[in-house]
Amino acid sequence: MPNELRTEVAKIISGLPSQIEQDDEYAKRWDHLLLKTELSLLEKSGEYKTLMKKIIKIADKLEDKTTIPDVKKQLDFIQAIKTDEFWEGMNLKVLEEIRKRLRLLIKYIDPGEKKIVYSNFTDNLTEGSVFEPGTEAFKNDELAAYRQKMNAVINENLDKEVIWKVRCNRPLTDADLKRLEEILNLSTTEDREKFKEAYLGNFHAKTGKDSPSLELLLRSIVGLDRKAVEKEFADFIEKSNFSSLQLAFVQKIIDYFVEDGFVRDDILYEPPFSDMYQDGPEGLFGDVAEALFAKIKRVNEVGEGPGPDNLHSGE
Repeated sequence: MPNELRTEVAKIISGLPSQIEQDDEYAKRWDHLLLKTELSLLEKSGEYKTLMKKIIKIADKLEDKTTIPDVKKQLDFIQAIKTDEFWEGMNLKVLEEIRKRLRLLIKYIDPGEKKIVYSNFTDNLTEGSVFEPGTEAFKNDELAAYRQKMNAVINENLDKEVIWKVRCNRPLTDADLKRLEEILNLSTTEDREKFKEAYLGNFHAKTGKDSPSLELLLRSIVGLDRKAVEKEFADFIEKSNFSSLQLAFVQKIIDYFVEDGFVRDDILYEPPFSDMYQDGPEGLFGDVAEALFAKIKRVNEVGEGPGPDNLHSGE
């Protein structure tokens, strides 16, 4: 991509304001903070609370600037941001409202306190690098914005039959895969590789694998339907006389399948599972533990196609 085009793309990354060229650096940083908050909310990341506290702290600093007319106009909104009730049931629309209303007010914070906004974020951004084409920080921003856009596309199409089949853990046919690529606008090899690159880290964290098919990659994003997972475990539960603790442990496994689409064996020895029983599945289930691991493996593998582990290509 020519440098001129990369520079222009940097200014119009999806999810960020188009007038960025005229804005001060603190407004850009504010946009980036809110973008990261929106992504962490969508991905249910543990980083969300940290980012939320940063936003509240910035609102607190702005509340001290009510002698400035622009700030005073937003005072009620700024004060609301500082309340716990404001953050209950938070959604993207409200986060966007926060971004738009306050982005041009950040410059009024005292210079010594602007480090709240200007300091590095958790992805090791350096000063002035957020929108610098050709840098790793630029690439991270580009992928983050791309994920936000694709998450919106996926959420809008959750009721489509092919995505429903993924959520119900049913294998997809070639026709299904083509339809899925149409829905996600993955018509070229470049499109498919970008989609894979954007979500591969998330997939690896949930499966320990690095070469997903398109359907498995999507499954790691949308999770599995609860009724479908409960049906998979029904016979396992019915054939065993489980205690309430054992049933709760199995239910937690089902919760993870619903949320993440997959369950890795090793997480059963970590919180929250280890909080339920510290000696692991073998200690809790005894001889039945082997059957439990076999059931988890089966659910993990249902829906895997027989072909190679790279994304489907219709070209």
